[in-house]
Amino acid sequence: SLYRWSGAAEYSSLKVALAARAAPAELAQVAAAVRKDVVRTDRAHPYFGGPEEGHPHLAALQALLTTFALGHPRLSYCQGMSDVAAPLLAVLDDEAQAFLCFCSLMRRLAPRFRPGGRGLARAFGHLRRLLRRADPQFWAFLAARGAHDLLFCYRWLLLELKREFAFEDALKVLEITWSSLPPAPPPPPEGVPLLGGPTSSSGSPGG
Repeated sequence: SLYRWSGAAEYSSLKVALAARAAPAELAQVAAAVRKDVVRTDRAHPYFGGPEEGHPHLAALQALLTTFALGHPRLSYCQGMSDVAAPLLAVLDDEAQAFLCFCSLMRRLAPRFRPGGRGLARAFGHLRRLLRRADPQFWAFLAARGAHDLLFCYRWLLLELKREFAFEDALKVLEITWSSLPPAPPPPPEGVPLLGGPTSSSGSPGG
């Protein structure tokens, strides 16, 4: 099923099936793109620290991101996704559960990673309107200096401030953010889709 979740066994089957059906060139390209980020994501944290070779947590992060990318080829993997997935894996310490949570989270965050930047443009628009209303004096200060495009907030919005704090502090910020906001769009009654649906503009499997 694309929606129902029975745990680690289903995730393992999904991971194997997606890797098997992918063309070798596609699999190699996705794996290389993911690996480039995985080996430098939160490496100062004990959970991800240590030698790369044979590191179980780096391997788990690599696997869940590769599986997500193969299951959502229209979006695939984009730089920064490893920063979103790493806290989930570090807290849950379970690749299958982290994958499920990542799929759910990407229902809201995927537009920010899409080529063309419309999702991020919308987030910037929201931030500009909020700042003009909440602190017009500071907004005027930024506008007078040509900084009202707020491009310095790019990483803040893409990664939800994850890189702006020490890892343990970032976990607290993300917990508040992720537990306070509903997913967008709301998940269907049968559960979180594991293929295509969470990030497909058409909502069709494989998107």
